[in-house]
Amino acid sequence: MHPTMRSPVLILFLFALASLPALSAVAQERPVAQERPIDTAAAAYEEGELFRALELYEEVLRTPGNSPTDLLAVHLRLGVLRGSVGNDDGARAAFQMALAIDPSLEAPSELNPDLQDVFHEIKEAQGGVGLTLDAAFPQEIDPTRETEIRLTATGAPEGVALGFRVATSHGDGSAPAVFQGPASTEGGLTITIPPSAWRGETSLDLEASVLDSHGSVLLSRIGPLVATVVPPPASGNGRGSEGPEDDAGGSIFGSPWFWVITGVVLLGGAAAITAVALTSDTGPPNVGPPVIMGLSL
Repeated sequence: MHPTMRSPVLILFLFALASLPALSAVAQERPVAQERPIDTAAAAYEEGELFRALELYEEVLRTPGNSPTDLLAVHLRLGVLRGSVGNDDGARAAFQMALAIDPSLEAPSELNPDLQDVFHEIKEAQGGVGLTLDAAFPQEIDPTRETEIRLTATGAPEGVALGFRVATSHGDGSAPAVFQGPASTEGGLTITIPPSAWRGETSLDLEASVLDSHGSVLLSRIGPLVATVVPPPASGNGRGSEGPEDDAGGSIFGSPWFWVITGVVLLGGAAAITAVALTSDTGPPNVGPPVIMGLSL
C-alpha cells in the first residue's frame, strides 16, 4: 500500500472498532416483539391442539389486565373447549360471561348440538341485555372535599365475583390516580375520591370499570367529572345576619361621624382654653388694704 494511503485507512479501521460497542448496545436495547399468551392459545386452537389450547386459555383467563375484547374471545373459546372435554357446567359459565360482555354473539359453528342448545338458552334468558355499569355521583361537587362515586353493575352472571376501579387523570400525561375495590353483596361499591386527586383543577377525566375476579376489565365507562364548586357561606361578624336597616338603627357610637365631630369639639375646646391662659394677667390680684369696721389700716 502506498504510504500516503496507510493513514486514512488506519483511521477508518480504528473508528469502526470504536463504534462496535455502541452498535451492540443499540441492538440490545431494541425490544424484541413477544407473542401474547392469548395469541399462543389461539395458534394452538387453530392447529387442533385442543388440550394445550384449553390449558393456555385457562392461564390467560387467570392473568389480570385483559381487555374486554380479549376476554370475549377467551370465554367463547373456553366454552367450546370445556364442552369438548365434557365440562358442561364450565362451558355454560363461559358462555354466560361471553354473552354478558356482548349479548349479540352468535353460537360458534364448532359447537355440538347439545352445547348449541345451551348457548341459545342462555342468550334467550338474558333477553339481549348484557353487563351494564352505572356511575352515580353528586351533581354539585366541591373539590376541596371528598367525593363519593357509587358504582353499580347489572347483568353479570349469578355468583360471579366482580370488582370496580376508578382511574382519574388530567390529560397531561401524568400517571392516573387509581381507586378500586371488590363489589359488595348488593353488586355495587362506593369509591371515595380525595381532594388531592383534583390537584387544584375543577375537572377530572374519569374512567370507571367493572372487573372480573382476576382483575381484567369487563366493561368501562369514560367521561369527565366536572366539579360544580359550591361557595362557602359568608362568615358573619358575630351579630347574626343583620340587614342594612339593622345597622341604621344601631348605637350612635358605631357611626364614624360621631367620633369625627367629637374630636373636632375636643380640639376646639382645648385650643380656646390655651388661648385664654396665654392672654390673661398672671400677677397677684390687687385687693387694697384690709378694711375693718370701715377703718383703713
